[in-house]
Amino acid sequence: MTGLDPAIDELVEVSVVITDSELEPIDEGIDLLIKPSDRAVEHMGDFVREMHTNSGLITEWENGLSLEEAEASILAYIKE
Repeated sequence: MTGLDPAIDELVEVSVVITDSELEPIDEGIDLLIKPSDRAVEHMGDFVREMHTNSGLITEWENGLSLEEAEASILAYIKE
């Protein structure tokens, strides 16, 4: 996320792994990058900005999905 305040901050990445009853992955799952709004990026604190900079995520999310696209992809994956 861009921070921990759900009123302002937004998701930037989501991963889903479906497991069996023993929590063993059934397949490799999906990992989706979500493009945050300019408002969420501007609100992002120094700690979170540094974390996403060090991981490289901050340079990748410009090409991320919209939240709606990510939601649709996750639901399609789960239904599959």
